[in-house]
Amino acid sequence: MKLSLTLILLTTFSGLLSAATIPKGTGAAITQVQNTADPLRIYYQDNTSGSGIREISVKTPTSAPSSNGLIHGGATRANTPLAALSWGADPQVRVYFITPSNTLSEVAYIPGKGWNSGGNIGFPVLAGSETLYATFLNNVLIVGYTNDGGSLSEAYYDLNNPGWKTYVV
Repeated sequence: MKLSLTLILLTTFSGLLSAATIPKGTGAAITQVQNTADPLRIYYQDNTSGSGIREISVKTPTSAPSSNGLIHGGATRANTPLAALSWGADPQVRVYFITPSNTLSEVAYIPGKGWNSGGNIGFPVLAGSETLYATFLNNVLIVGYTNDGGSLSEAYYDLNNPGWKTYVV
């Protein structure tokens, strides 16, 4: 009986314990989400279609993932870099990526609503660029990228004065 129970449990939990396959050349992003059971969130490009973005939720670096789900099924550039950030006591999360037409885009988690379908921020990104980072500072979302002219730029969204803007660093 022990053997049968072990096999049943292994079969039941095999999806949670299996490794996430990430396509060659694809980056990953991580953010800490406050006030949640699984505070570490890892994001990577979906390996089944080569497009879309998946989220893995983890309690600690040594614990098994509690979930691994698709958060964005839309198009992403092949081998897109990713960047992620979160903020607030009732946390919001943003994941940034590059579209197939080489523009900056995001997918957002809003408490009570869930993940949105993704919004194209629209700033042109240098084709093939691997630079992408994000942070939240003083109520401002900041996303760094290489613009289509090859210069390091930052897009920013001030929560107190909504609207995306960009500048060359």
